[in-house]
Amino acid sequence: MQNHNQSHVEWVTAYTAQNLPEAYIVAGRLKNAGIAHFIKPDSLGQVYGFTVGIHSGVEILVDEADYDRATAVLNG
Repeated sequence: MQNHNQSHVEWVTAYTAQNLPEAYIVAGRLKNAGIAHFIKPDSLGQVYGFTVGIHSGVEILVDEADYDRATAVLNG
């Protein structure tokens, strides 16, 4: 039996960092603000060390419901 009261999380990109260390700093700011998030590194960029182009970023995702609050924290 499925519980219809469970909320569905729609993850959206709140920030794209240039590298993994920057992503951890951004994630720490979100954590301190109590915003659920996760880091989604680009696999090819990490494996091959790309630093430019489509395989150069590390996405930090948040629940769509928290997007405005997350961007306010990150821009503040």
